[in-house]
Amino acid sequence: MAKKIDIFNSAIALCKEHKASEKLVAGLTDLLAPKTAGQHVDLEKVTKKDNSGKIVEIQCQVSGKFLPATVAFFYEETKEGKGIKGTDGVALRRLSRQAESIRKEFNRKVTASKNAITDDVMAGKIKLEEGNALIAKLAKAPDFSSVSAKLPEPKAPEAK
Repeated sequence: MAKKIDIFNSAIALCKEHKASEKLVAGLTDLLAPKTAGQHVDLEKVTKKDNSGKIVEIQCQVSGKFLPATVAFFYEETKEGKGIKGTDGVALRRLSRQAESIRKEFNRKVTASKNAITDDVMAGKIKLEEGNALIAKLAKAPDFSSVSAKLPEPKAPEAK
């Protein structure tokens, strides 16, 4: 099977050979040219800069909130050359630590609720229709309203 780049190069070569119009070549290029993987992000829309042009805030891709561009708020990007350079000079992902924590907790609670409802149905405590209705009422998305530019207070160690 031919690779996408080979098909693209063959189509462009045929266009040149048969003196195709520039409009046709442009259309084929848009259609067949290999694209880069991943989502393209306009940094001007997802970052805020200070007067010197240094990025000081990044918009979290999950919560949509702008937060300080530091490792205290965002995960460090592990792939070389990827990520947004934060104020501390570290490349950062656009996933905030707060939003990811909220999403994980939400998923844990929804999974536990579904399992409990399923167990109740299997044990005959509730009918199947009631169980399905309860599952349908579970929240569909987490609430990211608590994501803020203020770091949460550290939890006190539990007494033994």
